Order: sequence, then C-alpha cells, then structure tokens
Amino acid sequence: MENNKKFSMTLAQPEILKDSIKVLSGLITEARLNISREGIKIIEMSPSNVGMAIWQLLPSACVEYETQEEPFSIGINLENFLNILKNAKKSDILILSLDDDSNNLNISLKGNMTRDYTLPLIDLSEMQETKIPDLIFKAKVKMLSGDFDDAVNEADTIAESALFEAIEAYVELSPEHEPKQIQTSFIMSAVSDLNKLNIPFREDDNTKIEGEAKSKYSLEYLKKMSAAKCLSDDVILEFGTDSPLKLTYRQVDKLSLSLMLAPRVEND
Repeated sequence: MENNKKFSMTLAQPEILKDSIKVLSGLITEARLNISREGIKIIEMSPSNVGMAIWQLLPSACVEYETQEEPFSIGINLENFLNILKNAKKSDILILSLDDDSNNLNISLKGNMTRDYTLPLIDLSEMQETKIPDLIFKAKVKMLSGDFDDAVNEADTIAESALFEAIEAYVELSPEHEPKQIQTSFIMSAVSDLNKLNIPFREDDNTKIEGEAKSKYSLEYLKKMSAAKCLSDDVILEFGTDSPLKLTYRQVDKLSLSLMLAPRVEND
C-alpha cells in the first residue's frame, strides 16, 4: 500500500458492493464504515428504529485489500455512494481508497475508460454507534431467497403486515409407523378486510424448518429486506413469538448481511 494511503481495496466483481449498498440504502441513510484487517463492517439502525442492518465485506472478496494496522471508522451517505456505484459495469474493476488526513473516499471505476470519483465523508461525531442486541430465537427457517421475496411481495398486495408461523405437528403416516413423525411447516399469511392469503412452506431439499414461533412483521420493511435476494440464493429466517425477526444472507468468503426487524403488535 502506498505510504499516503490509509486504506485501499480492489474488487473484480463491483456488483457485490453495488447490490449490498442498494439494499442497505433502502433501510438506512447514513452509515459508519468500520474498516479493519477483518474487512469492512456496517452496523446501523433504520431512522425509525424498526430495523437494523449488519453487513460485512470480507478481504477474501477482494483482489487486493490493504489497510492500516489499527481499525478506524468513516461516515458516508449511502444514497450518494449508491449513485456512484450504479455507474459500475460488471466488467469494471472497482477501487476504493482513503488517503491519510483526507475527508473524501476515493472511488475509481476502471473499464474501457477510467472514472475517478470522490465521496465526501460525514462527521462521525454526529453519528451514534449501534450495538447488536443479544436475541434468542425459537424458530429457524432456511429457504430460497427468491421464494421468500416472492411471498413477501404477494403478501404486500393484501395487507400492511404479514404473520410468520413455524409449526411442528405429529403426523401418523400409517398404523405401523411408531412413534409418530414430526412434520414442520412455515406459513406466511396476510389478512385484509376483503382478502386472506396463506403461503405454506414445508420441508424439502430447499427448505429446512426448526422450532415453533408466531409473530407479525411490517411488509413495508420486509419488502426492502427481501430485496437482498440479489446477494444470496438462500436466506435464513430466525424469529420468536412476538419478537424480532432476523434475516441472514451470505456469500461464502465474500460477504454477510443480517437484517433485523421489530415485530408488529396485534393492535397495530
């Protein structure tokens, strides 16, 4: 790394960062980027305090990744950052760097031509650090992220919130089967004055369900969160009864994104 550089990274797949920031910017406006030898991490609450995002880009996702020994943080406006990243083509090389004592993040897109941008940093003194809550979940569902996104968007045509239910039931397949077999299912439902929608999922090669729980969540936020299907083929849902939901998307050795959403109470 050059002597005057505090941080530098090169991505051969700019869509990894572009897609991540697109999802994050739908939930949060400004973010603290925590930069260390372990990668870049964002932990932020939504302005309404209803949702939380925990995102990490790993050094192994990069062609090159260099930073100073001591971890440090910078603040950026995610919408402004996304406006730059939208110009990145799949064939481009994306380079982020930060000079010593600079108030700008350097962003270079290299393809048929080179485009050099600077993004002004935000004063961190105006941003509070977000702590990750210690939660216990009673139910866990692993499913295709596209199926989850489709279910959320269909439920959104019916109501403003969706009920999540993980159910375990004993099923006797035939008289000679003893003991009875446990059958698990996950049901997403939405209800309005005129319509009701049930979308049941049962265990198969693409869907795994554990535990029992029941809770309701805002579809406005679920739509923003389920858009993270662009980051991973699978999503892990974890929730409890009338307690927060956690969605986790991962690309092995590249990135992870966890999104948390507070429950809707019954009288909403």
